[in-house]
Amino acid sequence: KLPTYILPLFPAISLLAGVLWSDLWTAPKPRLQKVLFYSLLPFGVALPGALVLLLWMPPKDMGAEYGLSLSLVAPVLVLAILSIWLSLFLIRARRWKASFWSIAAMVVAVFFILNLQIVPAVNPYRSTQRLARELDRRLMPGEDLVFFRVMRSSALFYTDRKGTVLMTYPQVAAFLDSPKRVFGLMRKGLLEEQPRLKDQVHILDQEGNRVIVSNKK
Repeated sequence: KLPTYILPLFPAISLLAGVLWSDLWTAPKPRLQKVLFYSLLPFGVALPGALVLLLWMPPKDMGAEYGLSLSLVAPVLVLAILSIWLSLFLIRARRWKASFWSIAAMVVAVFFILNLQIVPAVNPYRSTQRLARELDRRLMPGEDLVFFRVMRSSALFYTDRKGTVLMTYPQVAAFLDSPKRVFGLMRKGLLEEQPRLKDQVHILDQEGNRVIVSNKK
């Protein structure tokens, strides 16, 4: 679930990868060439298939639910595909150093694209940290966080509160009919799915595809 969970693996993996490339550079054996070639080949086949599928049938909720667009995802896939096939060609030609640097360049390029473009676009859709703390500021001590349809466990983590999930429209309507001011967290798309809610809720804050709503302005 978190990168830190597998962090201890990386020193060992790095050493093994270093040994592999060292052997290829100093005393390449046909078996090593096959191992490297056929370990990369599935990526060279799967990634073009993924790109074709993405362009042919783009997910309808990719932007609304994850903050992604084809203009962000497709270039990364194209870069990875070109780099992998270049590496496969260089491996077949026994140009080990060139193959290594083509893979290294791809990893660095993809890393920078992910961190500079994709991660900033996705983060507001993944974490409820800011909205959860805003809700926590508005609620009375000990009061539950109220979610419509989907509970956001990260919101509970950032506020140390319990959560209540309202699954049906009558439950939501009864909650909003409260004489006191109440607050809830919902997907923005739910307002489109349930037009009746638009007349009952007031949006106080939003980030990504989630909104804080109240029954009063």
